[in-house]
Amino acid sequence: DFTQFLLNCKVNNIMGACLGACFAGICCGMCGQCKAVKSGPISRIPYLFLFIAAGIFSIIMSLYGEEQLDLLYFDTQLCPVETCMGTGSVYRTSFILFLFELIHVLIIGAAGVVAFHWMFFTWKCLIFLIALVLSFVIQTEDSNAFFQGYANYFARFVSALYLILQILIVVVLSYEINEALQEKVDTYSAEHESADRDEDEKSASSCACNPWMWLFVGVTLLFYVLSFTFLGVFYHLYAQEQSACGANIALITITIVLCVCNALFSFLRADGSFFVSSAVSLYATFLLFAGLQSVDDAQCNLLHTENQNALWIGYVISFLSIGYAAMRADRIGLLTYDQHKQLQSAENGGEMPQPQQQNANTQSGGYEKVNKEDEAADNDDQDLHLDMPENEEKQSDKEKDAIFMKAQRKSHTFFHVILTLAACYYAMLFTQWANSNRIETRGHVNLWVNIGSQWICVALFYWTLIAPKICPNRFPSEEDE
Repeated sequence: DFTQFLLNCKVNNIMGACLGACFAGICCGMCGQCKAVKSGPISRIPYLFLFIAAGIFSIIMSLYGEEQLDLLYFDTQLCPVETCMGTGSVYRTSFILFLFELIHVLIIGAAGVVAFHWMFFTWKCLIFLIALVLSFVIQTEDSNAFFQGYANYFARFVSALYLILQILIVVVLSYEINEALQEKVDTYSAEHESADRDEDEKSASSCACNPWMWLFVGVTLLFYVLSFTFLGVFYHLYAQEQSACGANIALITITIVLCVCNALFSFLRADGSFFVSSAVSLYATFLLFAGLQSVDDAQCNLLHTENQNALWIGYVISFLSIGYAAMRADRIGLLTYDQHKQLQSAENGGEMPQPQQQNANTQSGGYEKVNKEDEAADNDDQDLHLDMPENEEKQSDKEKDAIFMKAQRKSHTFFHVILTLAACYYAMLFTQWANSNRIETRGHVNLWVNIGSQWICVALFYWTLIAPKICPNRFPSEEDE
């Protein structure tokens, strides 16, 4: 029996080594050419892959590794016994991810070394793995207290900022899609309108025959139909016992009222924001679902299970949202939206702003000075005039390169800022916001965090509707422009 046991251990070790080698080969194959791609979503995939792999590692360690390796990390505040384990792996992984991304923010954003984003990824990954292993291996009397303090007094507050930025990304993206669809509608109408018809006939026929208008209206109605359909289903899934599930019923009813108000306010504004209101309503419905799914009561949650499937499903949903937020990192603020639109063409290799346009937005007047000097030189020397096209082309190339690097620096910095905040949010996501002694996705804390995010999202949307009326100078109309 002992010989058979050793043989099984040897086979398991060989299989584990082979799987580890295959996994490492896949990682190297995916990330070996990272430096060849300097911008865009592809350059961000290796960092997301590393983030997701670290998250899977921490969950496996929490569920199985700590017990097998006798790594007795436990919450000293809630459960001062060795049997309470689970949060130590999550906190350590979160902290190392936070430091890893923070270093990128400082080097790329503060120091301006943009190339650090796509260079040395293999070495950076190796250093990350060494730091992660050391966080588990080095055990001192204060190690648990340090990581618990990181979760309680730092990650908890930073995570709230991450949720707000995630909401900003959703709202800004909704407005971007809304503007794109409206531009398609207007372009199609302008190209297919007939000069022989009256204004009323033109508007009626353009709306009826415009496929982009049908798409715009259809998607908007679809979002509202999905929102109210899901809200109706929620009464069945999360409000079976009316006497015991009063809070769930109240939250579902409040969400219905908010969705109706979204549609009503957008309709009264009549500014083309009806699609945005439908997208916000659908996202609010999703946040309600995420909150109600956290209810740890079988009577008020028909989807309640005791196995680990719900944990992994929550992991997949959470990291999909984190990945999406990171990919859309350059949309993180309404205050920087105009700057993003100006630099977006530079990142995509489009046409750059002309010097005359830049003069209107700057106080230095550098381009005017260069132009005046060039004009004086033209009058003095005809030979220099012959060289002007080449000089202007070189200067234009330098301007394009400078604006392109500025766009890359901003985009990559925002990307790593999102992952820095998401690393802190990860520490809260599976620990009931540092209020649990084991990893889990259910509890009243997760419920109210999602509900609070829903209310903030709706309030932000209402602010985008009333801000142009309150501060008209900050939001000029198209006619004023």
